[in-house]
Amino acid sequence: MKTLKQLCKPRSSVFDRSRRDTVLDLTNLIEDKINPEEFFAENYLTDGMKRLLREAFRRFEGTSNQGVFVLTQAMGGGKTHNMIGLGLLANHPKLRQQVLGDLYQSINLGKVRVVGFTGRESDAPLGIWGAIAEQLGKKELFKDYYSPLSAPGQTAWVNLLKGDPLLILLDELPPYFEDAKSKAIGNSGLARVTTTALSNLLVAVGKDELANVCVVISDLKATYEGGSQQIIKALEDLKGEVGRGAITLEPVGFNTDEVYHILRKRLFEELPEESEIWEVARAYAQAVRDAKQMDITNASPDKFAAQIRESYPFHFAIRDLYARFRENPSFQMVRRGELRLLLGTDAASEGLNLQRLGTLINLDLPWNPTRLEQRKGRIQRIGQLRDTVYVYNMRYKGSVEDRVHELLSERLAAIHQMFGQIPDILEDVWIEVAMGEIEHAKQTSTLYQNNIQ
Repeated sequence: MKTLKQLCKPRSSVFDRSRRDTVLDLTNLIEDKINPEEFFAENYLTDGMKRLLREAFRRFEGTSNQGVFVLTQAMGGGKTHNMIGLGLLANHPKLRQQVLGDLYQSINLGKVRVVGFTGRESDAPLGIWGAIAEQLGKKELFKDYYSPLSAPGQTAWVNLLKGDPLLILLDELPPYFEDAKSKAIGNSGLARVTTTALSNLLVAVGKDELANVCVVISDLKATYEGGSQQIIKALEDLKGEVGRGAITLEPVGFNTDEVYHILRKRLFEELPEESEIWEVARAYAQAVRDAKQMDITNASPDKFAAQIRESYPFHFAIRDLYARFRENPSFQMVRRGELRLLLGTDAASEGLNLQRLGTLINLDLPWNPTRLEQRKGRIQRIGQLRDTVYVYNMRYKGSVEDRVHELLSERLAAIHQMFGQIPDILEDVWIEVAMGEIEHAKQTSTLYQNNIQ
């Protein structure tokens, strides 16, 4: 049986340090900073994305009366990537046949106009409507709505948007609405004015004059309930006045094998044949049978093999772990850099990607050294931009934790004598303590303290 290294060839981009913490957003699309060939070479088309592409291009050609789509999923669910993929195909007609294939045959449709707004641009001086008008080269058409900021009506939106096919992408609006609540405009506020402008936009898209205009909005209900309510209000106005609502799409089906397909295409340039994957799966199944005979596990060998075949080269538990944490608001805020301190129980030792953080403080010490290694793995992982991460183990002298530390040190000294090395979670101070180099450990500890100060 061949090894993982022999069977799978990673993409060169995986080893590009400059891309480790790169997260594409609509600004990259609007500023034409994304290579479309590279994007589609590394991104898997999920069922949700295929439906969005198919329906959007029908709209561009005027063959569909559905003009508004809402992408709803927690952070990390592929909403922005779906928008970028649609925007790239709208901008680059030559790529459509290669990417879409039989999904949709575009008939005499040239380049589609694309505008976008991300809610992270909370300081947009002319509001969402001003940003859209400026990207269309029609900033002056909305001059009456800039000072003070006021919501364009349906007719104003129709006059601005009509003409050639147009794609409007609105990403991460809930945090924008949350920020807008604190900004007063006369007797009202920016949040209310923006809600009215968005409602008028969506209703205008339902008019015959804008039959080739498509609006795609993303939502973040799990984290920004208040901001999401503003979007819901606009969508209700659309349904009430036009007689039809928006289509809600889930970009990634987390109860399917799409997670594995996404990871495979993003990480690997070459993957093994089905027969070679089956060989690996059968070997795992045999190992489970052996363990079952020794009464170590109750797992089903056949089920295990089927799961390995489906998820290879990943462990099949990755899907469940991702689904477990993707709706967690605190986890999402850490990913965006909005939360700098996170307190967790031992359950946070696995399944979390917290490379945005740089320091781990253990307030309790587990008996098993591998648990410490797992905890450290939350922050020391691909995407960590710091050259050094710090791990501190807190304990009172003479306490239970102090005794645990003593026993762990004895275990680690034994591990070092047997294998010649100690896990890197225990670098510096603890290794020195384990090896009896107390004075040097004190110097290292002082260095760490000075670094924090």
